Amino acid sequence: ALRPLLVVAFLTPFGQQLFLGGFHFFAVRIVIIAGLFRVLHAKLSSKKPIFGRGLCSLDKMILGLAILHAATFVLLYRDIGAVTYQLAFVLDACGGYLLYRYFIQDCEAVLQVAKTLVLVAAVLAVCMGYEYLTRVNVFSYISSFPLVPWVREGRVRAQGTFANSITAGVFGATLLPLSFWLWKGGDAKLLGIVGIAAS
Repeated sequence: ALRPLLVVAFLTPFGQQLFLGGFHFFAVRIVIIAGLFRVLHAKLSSKKPIFGRGLCSLDKMILGLAILHAATFVLLYRDIGAVTYQLAFVLDACGGYLLYRYFIQDCEAVLQVAKTLVLVAAVLAVCMGYEYLTRVNVFSYISSFPLVPWVREGRVRAQGTFANSITAGVFGATLLPLSFWLWKGGDAKLLGIVGIAAS
């Protein structure tokens, strides 16, 4: 389940959503909700704890930070729209974190994530290279709205499936050390080289 979750999260264009009852259910949000139901079902049918030895202090700090962020936003704006927006944020942040935390509990899972992210980055790199050369974002063909590349000083700033080019760049920069680790570790040298090139 970890690989499809990552593929949906990174290869679904930002903004793909189901609008239901005034709420925006983005594709990744739907996958998070389904995954949390699956984890809950696994917990109810088994006596084993969900997270091995439980949540560590880092887990609690991340979840607390997300809840604190939502609470301060609601207190700042004091509007029903702010409450709805922050409930969605908490679902994405806390639900997504807990889901990934459930799936990534050992070194083998970390290796699987790194390999999957390299393959995702390879697809994104080809598509973003095409976007840079032609000013056409191929993901706009499956998006509900046109994805028009940003242009700064005559140069295209490709964004792929991301909300903007800055987020795409951060993804590439974050993937670089993981790709180097794959290459240096020896288990997946070819994937490491592909990931470095895609970054």
